[in-house]
Amino acid sequence: MIRSMTGFGQKHAPWQDGAVTVEVRSVNHRFLEIACRLPRPLHALEEPFKKAVQQRCTRGRIDMTVSVQGGKGRGGLINLDQAMAKQYHQALRRLKTSLKLPGSIDVALIAGLRDVLTVSDQPPEDPQLAMLVHQLAEEALDQMHAMRQREGTALAKDMHGRIQTLKDHRLAVAGRAPGLLQEGFERMKQRIGTLLGGGLRMFQGCIKNWPCMPTVATLRKK
Repeated sequence: MIRSMTGFGQKHAPWQDGAVTVEVRSVNHRFLEIACRLPRPLHALEEPFKKAVQQRCTRGRIDMTVSVQGGKGRGGLINLDQAMAKQYHQALRRLKTSLKLPGSIDVALIAGLRDVLTVSDQPPEDPQLAMLVHQLAEEALDQMHAMRQREGTALAKDMHGRIQTLKDHRLAVAGRAPGLLQEGFERMKQRIGTLLGGGLRMFQGCIKNWPCMPTVATLRKK
């Protein structure tokens, strides 16, 4: 079965107060190349996704994108890097001691330092979310695979039609071939006769008695 290398699949599902979307796109490529774009907490799904693609495709570039959108009014996730905060605190204490600086090292100071507190839109790690994304990815891959099969069937039908057209033209040319030589010979006589004017009868007699002039039957034998 002929399969096209272009295809698309997309699946959605609600998740908490937002939604999860999985998109799969396939384009022409000499070999099989797979690229997955997943939220960081879902990176463990990359290898299973690649194996699922390999079970369905042998060629083409496959791009899979997973996105998790939060609902309206939902803020980002605040991440605390406690190890970074401890390093800042120790460095500030050493600085204060060595330079004999006044002032206190409090929470407000450390929280305002870079990378101690960060806000992320990434979804939290959740086994149920991973299961949902895996199910949506399988359905999107099946959708893309079905589209590749439909386009491949259409391509095969078009190719068979073109091949049949070529066969018909070949038969038409073969049917006309036996008379083409005689038609060309008659056109040549008419043109030469026009050029000779009054000497047409003499020319026709010469042609008739010309021993070297090949006949259609002779050319066919050759």
